[in-house]
Amino acid sequence: DVTFGGNQMQQTGDDIGASVTNFYVRDLYTIGNGQTKNPFYNYSKKEVNSLYGSAEFSFKNYLFLNLTARNEWFSNLNPKSNNYLYPSASMSYIFTQSFKSIPSWVDYGKLRASYAEVGGDTDPYSNNLYYSVNANQFNGTALGSISGAVSPNPNLRPLKVKEAELGLELRTLDSRVNLDVAVYKKDTVDEILKVDISNTSGFSQTLVNVGKLENKGIEILLTLVPVKTENFSWETGFNTSYNASKVIALANGQTRFDVGTGEFFGFVSHEVGMPLASLRGFDYKRDANGKIITVGGLFQQGNIITFGSAIPKYVGGWLNTINFKHIRIFTQIDFKAGFKIMSNSNLNFLREGLSKSSLPGREGGVVFDGVNSDGTPNVTSVPAQQFYTQYRSTNIATPFIYDGSFIRWRSASVSYDLSRFVSKALIKELTISVVCNNVLMISKHVENLDPEAQVSTSDNLQGIETHTLPTIRSYGFNINIKF
Repeated sequence: DVTFGGNQMQQTGDDIGASVTNFYVRDLYTIGNGQTKNPFYNYSKKEVNSLYGSAEFSFKNYLFLNLTARNEWFSNLNPKSNNYLYPSASMSYIFTQSFKSIPSWVDYGKLRASYAEVGGDTDPYSNNLYYSVNANQFNGTALGSISGAVSPNPNLRPLKVKEAELGLELRTLDSRVNLDVAVYKKDTVDEILKVDISNTSGFSQTLVNVGKLENKGIEILLTLVPVKTENFSWETGFNTSYNASKVIALANGQTRFDVGTGEFFGFVSHEVGMPLASLRGFDYKRDANGKIITVGGLFQQGNIITFGSAIPKYVGGWLNTINFKHIRIFTQIDFKAGFKIMSNSNLNFLREGLSKSSLPGREGGVVFDGVNSDGTPNVTSVPAQQFYTQYRSTNIATPFIYDGSFIRWRSASVSYDLSRFVSKALIKELTISVVCNNVLMISKHVENLDPEAQVSTSDNLQGIETHTLPTIRSYGFNINIKF
């Protein structure tokens, strides 16, 4: 089969509204009740034009080959570099179909290989220079100024993601032992990110094509059916993945980009030769032996160091489904491991005396475990408030870096099938269920906070926690009707 075609996508955003402050009547939140009204209007439009083609081939119902190609033109990038051709190819070989005789315990087996590229752009007008006109004139002449904080980059190119994968799928013993394994390598080239620049430029950030980022790893899914009878079955599944990331190159030969900054301390950076999303911040000032140096009993600001990556190396889960007659029970436990979290909230809890960590020293002061500049042990006591507020004035991040690993009981549900009590002429299936999400945090290493309660999931702030809301546990009752 061969297919050719074209596509034009237009995205238009049209947003009008108003905000008000200083209400006349307390607790009456209406536009008319506000003294100061601030109307706003936002408009955006972008267009993506595409040409594409695909071809599918098969041989004797066990060997399959799919080929595709797509070229896209992005309206919000420079016309000289706004298009990208990305191909893909995938092949699968069902070896259980190609042999006349296979072991009886093997039900199905497939090898697969694929390579694909995709492209992308950025938000409309995010690379434009904005001006605003001042309300006051100078000698009758209107005054204007640059209103944006992001410096435009006319040389932006579409981002490209190139991924290759090899996989094996096996179903054995009447599909009671199933395995799916895949290894992959993914390169992200020219990812578009905002990076911090010197304020002396008149801007705080600019958009750049980052360079080349690499991810490679393995994904495994093992599904077992230990028990299967007429009235009872138990299916359990284990899935896990390992991902190793690395910054291969950055734009203009740079060795590091700071892509995000915490509200109180810390940076998210891409560093050549290091995993993606390095968390960096100030360490204590230390001597040649690594001991913390104090002055008057107080620690001092040291060098900026890298504490680790904000991207998990290990992700996985354990799912169980039990069916007994008309009852179905489902549970899911998952985990993440091998990454760091930087907590701005725990800094504030400590310096404001709101956490357990702030209890030592409230009577008699704090004698910090460090050394004086001459190498002798520190014996100077510092009042607790003065000592803990020192963390804010020095922006030291070290005590607020945590292992982000956790194990969570994600969800549980119990369902009951009531289909046999209703007329099949009207309702094909009727099921009721009770559900609980975020059942229990089984294990974690971050004090006071949920490791998943982060301020943002964007690349710019991944791993930096700042005054996040507590995660919630939810309960639900569902009725599922199929006609």
